[in-house]
Amino acid sequence: MHDIIISKSELSKIESNVFNFIINENEKNLTRFIATLVKKTNNNLTFVSTFHSLNSIKNSIQEQIFDIFLQQFSVKNLETKLKSKIRVEYENKEKDIVVFSLDAKEPLLLKISDSIDFQVLEDFTNTKNSLFSLGFLTLLNEDFKPQTLKTLFYVNDKVAELDKENVFVQDISYTQGSSSSPLFYKNKIVGLYRGKKLKNGKLTPFFRLIDLDTYQEIESLVSKIKRLE
Repeated sequence: MHDIIISKSELSKIESNVFNFIINENEKNLTRFIATLVKKTNNNLTFVSTFHSLNSIKNSIQEQIFDIFLQQFSVKNLETKLKSKIRVEYENKEKDIVVFSLDAKEPLLLKISDSIDFQVLEDFTNTKNSLFSLGFLTLLNEDFKPQTLKTLFYVNDKVAELDKENVFVQDISYTQGSSSSPLFYKNKIVGLYRGKKLKNGKLTPFFRLIDLDTYQEIESLVSKIKRLE
């Protein structure tokens, strides 16, 4: 049934654009989070993530050049490093979403897709069995050092419930470091993982869906980036 939701080739394109970000300064870890590459234009890389993921570096984000370590969600677990400023293109604190860009001075030696599109999920009941998410778990190993693992799940294997703008999904393994893991309907992003909150008296993982206003604002931004090619 999962092969019907998305083909292996389409899934591979998506996987190549989902990254675990580890941002350091002088070898000190400042933050780690998930971000999805939604547009590549020449040496400019544009990502979507949750607004709160950048909170710890917010004060220095305008002028600081960061050491950024990227782990790609791919079969070969490819990794790369780059130095770049983080340029915020769009942000919405209330909806907990941010779009930011990096300047890759050197060619990114990873196979990636040029773009991934967004979509507004309008009919949860008839689409939920075509939803899936992929991201990373950050766990501590025996030496109490962070260890990153990949995970992918299909919503039709889980108990899922829509509550206003949130999709609650029971019994998934996402951790605090999994914030911003994308929720896909087929090959388009429809939401981002936010964390856990109380639902029916139980802390339950949930995704915030992308609403029409956010979709239009991001699409307008991406269109401007395309015109710069």
